[in-house]
Amino acid sequence: MSLRKPVLTGAAVLSAGAVIWLLMQFAVPVLNLQSSLYQGRWLLLAWRLALYGLAGWLWLNQSPRLQQHSPAAFRHLKRAAGWSLLLLATGEISNILQWGTRI
Repeated sequence: MSLRKPVLTGAAVLSAGAVIWLLMQFAVPVLNLQSSLYQGRWLLLAWRLALYGLAGWLWLNQSPRLQQHSPAAFRHLKRAAGWSLLLLATGEISNILQWGTRI
């Protein structure tokens, strides 16, 4: 029983060492992440727009069922969805406007 604590401590130290070694091995690509994201900004925008389109399609597909289930709750859900769309559009516009200033 007394051997269990040193074994767990040794395993924790070895695991921490392995994690630190892996971080050191892959630190250079991580530091270059901002540049990679800037270069792939159009692809990332297309990906986000595709996801937004999928979410919109699901909303339009499911909204009749939601409206039949509870019309009062559906009105509140529509209002929340409208605010979400406004915030999403504001965030995307802000993101696009920041493309001009490369970090």
